[in-house]
Amino acid sequence: MSIQTTDLRQRITDSIIEGIRTGCPAWRRPWAGGDIGRPANIVSRRAYSGVNVLALWGLAQERGFRSKFWGTYQQWQALGGQVRRRPDDIPQGHWGCRIIYCREVSRKRDSTDGERDEKYKLLRTYTVFNLDQVDGVSLEHVRYKPDTYSTVPNYQPAEHAMRATGADIRFGDRASYSRPGDYIQMPPREVFREAQEFYATVFHELAHWAEKRVGWSGSYAMGELVAEIAGCYTCSELAVPQSDDMTNHSAYVASWLREIEADPSTLMRAASQASKVTDYILSFSCTKKIAENVLIEVD
Repeated sequence: MSIQTTDLRQRITDSIIEGIRTGCPAWRRPWAGGDIGRPANIVSRRAYSGVNVLALWGLAQERGFRSKFWGTYQQWQALGGQVRRRPDDIPQGHWGCRIIYCREVSRKRDSTDGERDEKYKLLRTYTVFNLDQVDGVSLEHVRYKPDTYSTVPNYQPAEHAMRATGADIRFGDRASYSRPGDYIQMPPREVFREAQEFYATVFHELAHWAEKRVGWSGSYAMGELVAEIAGCYTCSELAVPQSDDMTNHSAYVASWLREIEADPSTLMRAASQASKVTDYILSFSCTKKIAENVLIEVD
C-alpha cells in the first residue's frame, strides 16, 4: 500500500474517531434535507461504498453540501461544469474530498507447476468534488431542489424493504437478533415514540441478520459497529430520518474506539462490511440489485 493511501486512511480514521468522541459520527445523517441515499458518482450513478461513504458524508456535513453527487474535476468538466476556485480560508488540498479506489486485478506469473494467475488489489486515490461546488447550467437538472421533496417522511419504502427480506420478525419486550434461532425480536411498534425509531431499530437488527448471510464474523463490539453503520446506510437509502442520539450505543463506544485506534484498518473493514450488508438487505426490494452498483470497495 502506498504512503499516500496509508495517510489518507489515517486521516479519514482520525476524523471519524473525533466524530464518535463528540457523539456525532459521520454515518449518522439527521434529517436535514438533501438528496436521498449514499453518495454517488455523477457519471456512473453508482453508489460509493466502504469508508468512502463516511469520508464524503463527513465533508458534506462540514461544508453543508446537500447533493449526493460527486465527481472528479475532469468528470465535471466533461459534463459542462466548472469546479469553483478554492476559497482562501480552505487549505490547499482540502477543497475536494480524497477517496480510495480499490480494484482486484490479476496477472500471470510463472511457478514451478506452470503459469498461474495471481490476484492482488490495486489501490488508487482520487479527489472528487460535490455538485454544490460546481457551476454550470448543464447540471441544473441534477441539482438538489428543496421544493421537490416532501418534508413529511414516507415510510412505505422502508416498510416494503423490511417485509421483502422475508426475515422472521417476532415481537416481544426487547430488540435483538438470535443467531441460533435466526429470528429478530422487536418491541411492539406502539412503544416507539416516532416511526423513524422503529425502522432505525429494525434495520439495525436486520443488519445482524444479514451479517450471517454475507459471511461476516468478528467480535461482538465490531458486530455492533457494522450493524450501526449498515442500519444508518439503509435508512439513508430509504429516506428514514435518523436520530443523532447515541445514548443507546454508549456501552459500545469505548470498545469501538479501542479497536479502531489500535488498528485503523478495523474501521475500513467495518465500513466495507456495512456496505455489503446494506446492499444485501436492499437487494430484496430493488428491481435492480444495488450490489451491481457498487463502485468503491475498501477492505
